[in-house]
Amino acid sequence: MMCQICTNASSNKIHTAREMRLGTREQFKYLECSNCGCLQILDPPTDLSKYYPSTYGPFEGHRNAAPDSLLMRWARRKRAEYALSGKCLFGRLIALAKPIPWFYDQLRRCGEHLNSRILDLGCGGGSLLTSLYRDGFRCLLGVDAFVPQENIQGIGGFRILKGTVDDLAGEEPFDLIMMHHSLEHMPDHLHVLQSVHALLKPQAFLWIRTPVIGYGWRQYGVNWLRVEPPLHLFLHSIKSMRILCDQSGFKIEHISYDSTEHLFLGSEQYARDIAICDPNSWWVDPKRSIFTAEQVEAFKAKTRELNERGDGDQASFCLRRT
Repeated sequence: MMCQICTNASSNKIHTAREMRLGTREQFKYLECSNCGCLQILDPPTDLSKYYPSTYGPFEGHRNAAPDSLLMRWARRKRAEYALSGKCLFGRLIALAKPIPWFYDQLRRCGEHLNSRILDLGCGGGSLLTSLYRDGFRCLLGVDAFVPQENIQGIGGFRILKGTVDDLAGEEPFDLIMMHHSLEHMPDHLHVLQSVHALLKPQAFLWIRTPVIGYGWRQYGVNWLRVEPPLHLFLHSIKSMRILCDQSGFKIEHISYDSTEHLFLGSEQYARDIAICDPNSWWVDPKRSIFTAEQVEAFKAKTRELNERGDGDQASFCLRRT
């Protein structure tokens, strides 16, 4: 069978992985490309919506958060100005008491500012967009194919559309498009990135965070937490991401790794036939799980080590539109 990324059809391997988020344990076949290393599902269900229940974690937003006071809005905005520019004395002082959120390193690397026009493609319930809006960003749009209708009502301040990149024809070009753990859920990655390319201003950035083939796959194989069948349709290696970027008109400017202890918690559970939703799952009840507090701390230390040496199971890609 042929790889959909590099078209290689020689010496590819077939693996069988189980659905373990909902605990159905259904089996799905994946192709592992011998050339580019991309892992891709072979026969995804025609209707994936049943695997995205309303309780699916990324659908949780901040719709019901209490509105910030005038003072809080001012403080958050000043901190954002400092995080983006390195300037603003008030923002620097505020950041000493309220640390700058994780996403500002990349926003600054991409040259964004509070007036940047930003699209979050695969935004779930809009939690990241909500944080940006509260910080003073005003030109925001979210799109998600599976978010329940009730999760996109009453957010205020920005739009969330139920749809795909193909529903964005006619939108004004964006300064930044973000895809936080959403690309792996989408079919036809070349089409997606070519469509994103067309939606960006010249020399603007695409920021992708996604699982990557590395230690997790080598160590655990089909029990690797990030395989997550059938939701994850493609899992890229660095090589396959480079091929995809070359095909779609993007240059990789920066790669960083952001694995967490979940790599080990989930994969070790799956190897013991413990699903995410099982009563003795760490996600359900850490005290009843198979892990001690000392093991969890050891997993955290191990993932920090993997990230530092560029072998984590999740990566953040900063791509410039060429």
